[in-house]
Amino acid sequence: MKILGALLGLVFALLIAAYVAAFTDFGNGLVKPYAQNLIKEKSGFDVKFDKFQIRPTSVDIVANVNGEIVANVNGGLSIFSQSLDLKYDVAVSDLKSLGVKLNEAMKISGIAKGKFSDFRASGVGQMLGSNVSFDANLKDYKPLSLKLDAKNLQVEKALALAGQPIYAHGKISAVANIVESGGKPNGTANIDILDVKTDNALIAKDFNVTLPSNFAANGKIVADVKDGIVNAKSAVITPLATIGSDKTIYDPNSNTLSSDVKLIVDDLAKFEPVVGQKLSGAFKANGNVIATAGELKNFDVKVEGFGGNVDAVLNGGKLIAKISSLKLDELVKIAAFPAFVGGTISGEAVLNDVHNTQNISGSVKLATKNARLNPAELKQVAKEINLSKPLAFELNANADVASSKAKFNASLNSELLKLKSLSGVYGLDDENADVKFDAGIDDLGKFEELIGKKLSGKVDVKGTAKLAKGALSELDLNANALGGKIDAILKNEKLTANLSALSLKDAFTLAALPNYADAVIDGTVNLSGLDPKNLSGTAKFNVKNGIVNSAVVAKELDKRFPNGTKFDANADVAINGGKAKFDAVANLVSNANKNLIALKNLKGDYELESGSAKADFELSIRELKEIEFLVGRPLYGPLLVIGDATKTGEKLSANVNSRLFNGDLKAVLKDDILNANLKSFTAKGLTDFLGLSHVYDGTGDMTMDYNLASQKGKFDVAVNDGKLAKTDFTEQVRTFTGRDITSEIYKNSKIKGTINKNLIDFNADMNATRSHVSVASGKYDMATKAVNVPIKMNYEKTDIDITVTGTSDNPKYTIGSDYLKGKAIKELDRFLDKKFGKDDENGTTGDAKKDAKKDAIKGLLKGLF
Repeated sequence: MKILGALLGLVFALLIAAYVAAFTDFGNGLVKPYAQNLIKEKSGFDVKFDKFQIRPTSVDIVANVNGEIVANVNGGLSIFSQSLDLKYDVAVSDLKSLGVKLNEAMKISGIAKGKFSDFRASGVGQMLGSNVSFDANLKDYKPLSLKLDAKNLQVEKALALAGQPIYAHGKISAVANIVESGGKPNGTANIDILDVKTDNALIAKDFNVTLPSNFAANGKIVADVKDGIVNAKSAVITPLATIGSDKTIYDPNSNTLSSDVKLIVDDLAKFEPVVGQKLSGAFKANGNVIATAGELKNFDVKVEGFGGNVDAVLNGGKLIAKISSLKLDELVKIAAFPAFVGGTISGEAVLNDVHNTQNISGSVKLATKNARLNPAELKQVAKEINLSKPLAFELNANADVASSKAKFNASLNSELLKLKSLSGVYGLDDENADVKFDAGIDDLGKFEELIGKKLSGKVDVKGTAKLAKGALSELDLNANALGGKIDAILKNEKLTANLSALSLKDAFTLAALPNYADAVIDGTVNLSGLDPKNLSGTAKFNVKNGIVNSAVVAKELDKRFPNGTKFDANADVAINGGKAKFDAVANLVSNANKNLIALKNLKGDYELESGSAKADFELSIRELKEIEFLVGRPLYGPLLVIGDATKTGEKLSANVNSRLFNGDLKAVLKDDILNANLKSFTAKGLTDFLGLSHVYDGTGDMTMDYNLASQKGKFDVAVNDGKLAKTDFTEQVRTFTGRDITSEIYKNSKIKGTINKNLIDFNADMNATRSHVSVASGKYDMATKAVNVPIKMNYEKTDIDITVTGTSDNPKYTIGSDYLKGKAIKELDRFLDKKFGKDDENGTTGDAKKDAKKDAIKGLLKGLF
């Protein structure tokens, strides 16, 4: 019937819309595109008028919907004589655009004839998989007779035609035989719901509700119409529940509906797939309702289930309701939560004149009995909460209602938290309220078991609040908390707050964060316009007497952290139009009161809505050696870094400038890639910074690309006009070769390498007038300081191979030279020939004893090389 009504409604809506336009081809041409766009905007259907002709006494319209439905209306229609004599036909070739493929076309055609107030409409055709026919008469705009035959209508096609997802498949039959007798309708009407099965996956996706795999609905509505009065019986049966009525009466003359209602769930365990919790027992609801003109007038309902019952009666505007011992665990489970709360709740309400909020009066009471929080189930809801035993609590709430005002008072008492009182007045019609509250925690130490962290002290919160149309408009709050005091006033969308001597340690604990540090926090906040997009005002914070919890921080950073490290900070914030401008400084100080790190001139902007930020900063380190615990290795000297940083979403970028190794550093960070450019640095500055021996004098440039995420990168160093400094290394070369290589000037020296986490691989090439030095695949481990550097050197004609091993703190040298080895052997032979005589052509001196001594000495000395 809804589908037929919708089709007829579409026809008449098109006619009414058309009559608004002028009765000319020009006027029709203007109205046609407007009507097409309006229908698409309101319904989503793409309607094209193949024909659109309106005359003072006739219409002829052909509409194409989504290229699949063609509706044709033509005939007489006069707004002046209030009469119509129309023929219509609607043909549906497919519903692919709505998600349903039709196996056969649908078509219905018919007539509508008579006066606007008294006319006959009929039709016949094939719709929604059924042979449909109807014949209806209306008089004084009210139905007088109806013959309808619509058996086995397919639900999925009806949903598609209505533009809805296909939530179900099945059939519905509607048959009516109502005729006029004595000027009033009389007859019967039946509706059958035939094995309608749901698409559980689609329902779960769209509504987050899981239905049983066998879910289906069957039902029947049987109605008798006598002298216009409808008397019906109904029942709908599903695997979960049965709902129905034995007697439903509708009187169209008074527009009154009266009915009994029955809802039966024989086993709540069947709802386990729906709520995800185990339920038990049965549920029954029985009652009677009376409604007039859509407004509920009387009802008498009795509900049995969840361990108790509810009785409610509305009669003559007076409501009497009583709740008796409903089980809290069953109530929370039906709401799809584990049974984290136990006990029962009872209450009663007596309210007069409930239909008139201006005059409503009475009282409402609610109270719990043996209420408790259950540890195991509570942990499923809040994993961070731990209870070793059930936590008992008592809740009481009362309200007295008069002249549309409800005066209420509530309290909550438990071992941990006490809401001593929550009282006030609430306006039922204007939703305004005046509230007073007093809550407290007598001993925060009792929360240690609950959250796994040690707390101390107590919390007291008192204040008043006002609601305007259900929204908070005023607040005056005074709290002793976090070891200090918080005072806040909200009025006329202006918030003023003072924070005095708050404990940073307690703040970390309440935020479920590790206890990184303790400090005293003072602050003031002045804000106006609480909408984050239009927020404005100022805030000042001062953090003093800060002490870092070295054990916790060391564990978090996986680094040794010295005891007694101190800190302090100050921040000024100015907020305007959702943007916060901040100016902050912070200092980290050693336990010996030495400045470690100073963050100066941190100035920037922070977008409250998007979370993006931009800031300039200045970071000063007095002596790098003092922060070895942060860097992971000793570095030496002061460092001043000036730069700016930008955060957009999760992405961070920065520009940094500094004096490093006596050179000028410029670095850019973007998308985790660090590009650094160091100009005119000195080799001595580099070794001094690293705490290494002075090995080289020279000035150079360096570029580096480094991926912070993968900890991999590469570098390229060029040094001009450099000289090796006097070291153990150069002294060993001089001793071995007789050459002083520190006088050599190396031009255009190059070092290239890669970084892979802690491991540096590099190659080097150095050229001077008389010498050449190269390194292939040198290695340095920054974590262990292990070195393995193979050096090849050529000084004039002398070749030297040097391998440096050990560590950078204690290097070991292995030196060799083929040239010097050959030269030494020749000199040895000359000495032995002079001492023992020259060999003859047979390689002997002719004296066996001398030959033996000579060979022994040569073998021993050669072995040294």
